[in-house]
Amino acid sequence: TRADAGRLGSELDGARGEIAGLKETLEAARGENAGLKAALEAARGENTKLREALEIAAAEISRQKGELASAAEALEGSRKEAADAKGEVKRLAGELEASRGETARLTGELEYARGEISRLAKELDSSRSDAAGLRGELDAARNENGRLRSELEAARGEAGRLGSELEAARGEIGRQKEALEAARAENARVADWLLYTS
Repeated sequence: TRADAGRLGSELDGARGEIAGLKETLEAARGENAGLKAALEAARGENTKLREALEIAAAEISRQKGELASAAEALEGSRKEAADAKGEVKRLAGELEASRGETARLTGELEYARGEISRLAKELDSSRSDAAGLRGELDAARNENGRLRSELEAARGEAGRLGSELEAARGEIGRQKEALEAARAENARVADWLLYTS
């Protein structure tokens, strides 16, 4: 009938409209899918870059850890060397202090010997026998005393490294001992002469 035909025509038109709507929805879904694929590829590329950066960072961290371990080992070695150096300085300071005490003692004895020489020189000047020869010996003794006094002042003025100062002090001690022995021998000789001439 015409009524059925009209109804079917309306349903057909409705179905066609629905198909058209579905086609549009499908096209939109396809476009969105393409966009999502592009975003996925970009994310994958970014992920690859991040992995590469992470590997580089891990290698750098490993390298820095190695450098840190080497620096820590070097620091420990420096600390040990510093401790050894402090011990050596303490030892040398003790030896230097003992050497200074010995120098002071010998200096006192040397000053006493110089006083004795001066006293004997006055007595020698008052003596009239063999004055010329004795004056020559006395001048030699005074020159020797002046040289020893200069060496002693030079030794006191040294303030360098402890090791070299210690060696200089030891050398000074040896020279002062020789000077003291020479002064004592001179005192004994002059005293014998005075006894002989008196």
